[in-house]
Amino acid sequence: MRELGARFPPPPSHPDYEVIMAALKREAEMDIGFRIYADELRELMPSFVLTRMQGGSGFVVASALRQYFLEYFNRFVQYGPHSLPTSFNVLESFLVFSERFLAFDLREEQEYLLRLHEYIDWYTSGNFPEKPAVLTEILPEGIVYAYNMVSPLEDFAIDTVDSGLRVMGVALVRHGFELSAMIIAGEKPPFPPDEELKDIQSDPHPAPGKEAVRPDPTLSVEDRYLPELPGHARVVMLTRFNLELSRYDVRYVSIDIGSSYLVLTDDDTIFPDGSCDEKLMDNLAKQLQRYTGLFSALASLMYLPAFMLDQAKRIVESKFATGLQVEAISRKVKQAIKLLGLKQVPLLRTIRCLAGPPPEPEEAIHTVMPPDLSFDSSGYWRSLAPGEIGEANDGTPVVGKTWVQRTDAWSSQSISSFVVSRNQRKITGPDPGWVYIMRSGSHTPDYYKIGLTRRKTEVRSKELGRATGVPSGFEILAEWEVADCAAIEREVHEQLAPMRVNRRREFFRGSLKVIIRVIEMILRQKNA
Repeated sequence: MRELGARFPPPPSHPDYEVIMAALKREAEMDIGFRIYADELRELMPSFVLTRMQGGSGFVVASALRQYFLEYFNRFVQYGPHSLPTSFNVLESFLVFSERFLAFDLREEQEYLLRLHEYIDWYTSGNFPEKPAVLTEILPEGIVYAYNMVSPLEDFAIDTVDSGLRVMGVALVRHGFELSAMIIAGEKPPFPPDEELKDIQSDPHPAPGKEAVRPDPTLSVEDRYLPELPGHARVVMLTRFNLELSRYDVRYVSIDIGSSYLVLTDDDTIFPDGSCDEKLMDNLAKQLQRYTGLFSALASLMYLPAFMLDQAKRIVESKFATGLQVEAISRKVKQAIKLLGLKQVPLLRTIRCLAGPPPEPEEAIHTVMPPDLSFDSSGYWRSLAPGEIGEANDGTPVVGKTWVQRTDAWSSQSISSFVVSRNQRKITGPDPGWVYIMRSGSHTPDYYKIGLTRRKTEVRSKELGRATGVPSGFEILAEWEVADCAAIEREVHEQLAPMRVNRRREFFRGSLKVIIRVIEMILRQKNA
C-alpha cells in the first residue's frame, strides 16, 4: 500500500479536521506519483463495484453480503473508516482489505441450497459433533460459507411471543478459533409495527465520525419487507463464537425499518463516551430478549458445515448465471474484463444443492437445544481501521484490532432452547396448486422452466426428468403454493415474455433473481 493511501483522515468531529484535510490535500496535489495512482484508482473503481455487486448468485446471503459491501464501500470512501456502522464489527470478518483498491473486498464464497427441516431433523437426532472445535478441521480459514434456505414459507418458523421468524440464510467464516456468523430472517408481523416507525427518529446527535451519514431518502417502509417472503420484514443477527472455548460474545440485531436499521445489542462500546447509561442498556437487554430464539438458532446452525459433510453423497453442483453473464455483451462488462481481467469478472457461480426429494419433517413442532456455549464476559476483539494500532488484553500493541474489556453485567446471560413449528397451509381456491421454477444441470446456467402442477413439485420434477430424457433431471429451485395456479402461471409467463425461449415451451432465459422478483410481485398483487 502506498504510504499516503494508508493515512486515513480523522473523523469530522476532530477539532483539527479541516486543517488536517487541507494539509493532506496540498500534499496529494504536490505528489505526482500519488496523482497518477489516484487517476488509475478512479478508472478502476466503477468496474470494481460492478463486478462485486453483479457477480453474485442472487440468493439471499450473497445479496445481503453485497448490500453490506456497498454500504461499507460508500461510507469508507466518502467519510473514512470512522463512519462504518456497528454491523462492521462482525461483518469485517467476511471481507478483506484490498491494497489494490484501498477498500474492503468480498471474500471467496461457497454457496449451498437446503431445506431447514432437513438440518433440524439431523441436528435433533444427535448427529452433530460434541464440540464446536471440530469446525476448525472442516472449515478452511477465510472462506465464506453461505447456506440459503429453500421454500422457507413452507418450512419451520421460530416461535416468539407475538410473531414468527423464518430463516432465510446463514453465513459463516472462520479465522483461527473465531467463527463469525450471520443469520438472515423474516419476521411476521414485523417489529416494530409499520405504524410506529414514523415515531422512530434518527439520532439528532450522531456518533463521532458519522455526522454526515443519513438514512437513504429513496427508501420507504415497504423496503423493509423481503421480496422472497411476502409480509415478512428483514432481521439480521450477527455474533462471534470461540470454537476452542465454546463461548460466544456480543450480539447485534439489525431490524430493517425501511430507510435504515434499528440496532439492538449488548455491546455498550458502540455508544459515544458518556451516552451509554445503565437504563439504556437495560432497555436494550429487554428488547434483545425478543430475539433469543433467533440467536439460539444461529448457535445451533453453526454445525451446517458438518451436516453438509455428512450428506456429501447427496450434494450436486449447479452453475448459475450472475448479473454479469446476463449483461456480458454490455460495454461496462467488457470494460471490467479489460481493466480487471476475466478472473475478476465472475459470469457463473457454482451452487451446491442437496439432491433427491426432500423428506417430510418428522414432527410439526421441535424444541431445539443449542450447543453448550457460555457467554464470554471478559472481553472480545474489535476491529480497527487498517493500519490503526490497538492493544491486546495484556497491553501489547497490535495492528488492525483492539481488545475490549467487558464488565460482568452481562455474564449471567445463558443460551436457551427454542421452539420451531411448521403449520401445513391449506390453500383453497378455484384451482389450487403450485407454481415452480426448475432447471436441469444439462442446460445452460441461465435456462429455467417455469410451470405449474396440481400435485407435489417433487413428483413433477421426476416426471419431467423421465419425459425429456435429460441426464441430470430437474432440480426444484423455488415453488409457491397458490389458489389459482393456472391464472398465476399465465400472468407470470406474460410478464416474462421477453425472456421466453420458445412461445410453445415453458423455458425462460435470464436472471433467476429477476424471475423470482416478478413472481413475488404478482403473488403480492393477487394476494395469493
